[in-house]
Order: sequence, then C-alpha cells, then structure tokens
Amino acid sequence: MANQPGPRLPPTTHGPIEQVPCPHCGKANDLRELESQQLLDTGHELICDHCGLLFDIVGIKHIKVVIVRPSKKQPRRAEPEAAAATTIGAGVLQRLLGKR
Repeated sequence: MANQPGPRLPPTTHGPIEQVPCPHCGKANDLRELESQQLLDTGHELICDHCGLLFDIVGIKHIKVVIVRPSKKQPRRAEPEAAAATTIGAGVLQRLLGKR
C-alpha cells in the first residue's frame, strides 16, 4: 500500500497572547481580554480585528516561568592571606615616615 498523504490542513500561526497573528492577514490580535474573562479555549472561533475573517483556536501553550531569589546561605569565601595586613599602628607609621 502506497503512503498516501492526508488532507492538507490550512497553515497555523502563533504568537504571544497580546499579538496573535491572524492566519489570513497576519496582523496581530490581542486576546488578553478573552483570557481575563475565561473565554479563551481550544475550539473557539474568533473574528480577526483587522480583516474580519474567522479563525479557530487549535491549541494553547502554557509556558512555565521559574522565579528565583538570592539564597540566605552562601558558599564560604576563601580567607584572606595573613600577610596582607590592611592596618598599621600609629607607632609603625611614625617610624616609616621618619618621625619620632
């Protein structure tokens, strides 16, 4: 039996909810209002805001977003070398400057 191609489906378009391109004219449609009213679902038929032609919602993808924050635990930093002193006493400073 030969491998027969199935019926050709019309092309689909996709984009973020605020810029879903019409599959007819390609102009962006904002579907956020439908989502806020819980009216956005697969199988729904919509009218393009620009060309007035109908299109069907055939799929909706939900994207997971990972939120992070700095941890209270931090890796231990290497101790500074003992030879790298950052302060000197007043007596040592006077001797280095030649004042007594």
